[in-house]
Amino acid sequence: MNKRTNNTQISQSALKEAYKVVIIDLTEALVKMKADQSVRLNGIGTFTKKKRKINSALDGKTYQYYQITFKTSQTLKRALDK
Repeated sequence: MNKRTNNTQISQSALKEAYKVVIIDLTEALVKMKADQSVRLNGIGTFTKKKRKINSALDGKTYQYYQITFKTSQTLKRALDK
């Protein structure tokens, strides 16, 4: 199945390959960045990595984890509202 974007036909396999590249690059960027840093995708939104701590009631230890948040851009919000 072919998709049309700006009067250009793009094959399904080309779309899948582009998707893989974007996901791999985004994942690598999120893993490498430090807490409170962001990755911005113009026209889509911003991913932010935050460091969090949680206290365990079972063993009394404090554990750290990272939370990834996503804020949608105004451009994407308007496009989705149409």
